[in-house]
Amino acid sequence: MKLFYSMLSTNVEPNEVTMITILSACSLMGNLSLGRSIHGYIEKNNVKRTLNLVNASVDMYVKCGSLTTATDVFNKMEAKDVFSWTSMISGYAKDGNLNLARKFFDDTRERNELSQTH
Repeated sequence: MKLFYSMLSTNVEPNEVTMITILSACSLMGNLSLGRSIHGYIEKNNVKRTLNLVNASVDMYVKCGSLTTATDVFNKMEAKDVFSWTSMISGYAKDGNLNLARKFFDDTRERNELSQTH
């Protein structure tokens, strides 16, 4: 985190990889407040919102226990991949909300987002 703040203080603009790394650190620390600040920085400074970056935001909110915000970010995603769906499914399952976890799983199957093996 110190390196990130050093970058900002020397006018070095963080890129997608930097932001993903910082969001992952917030996830590991369980620091929702800092994660929200970083997500706000991304939005405010028009950091390119790649699928990987948005997935990192969703994952951070899930791991920090803010499933409502994770769902909001997820619902606004233009494209989703297996990681997007899996983050939401595991977040709701870990929270004990198996009905919503199942709903997300069923939605992936309806959209054919996850490969199915029989």
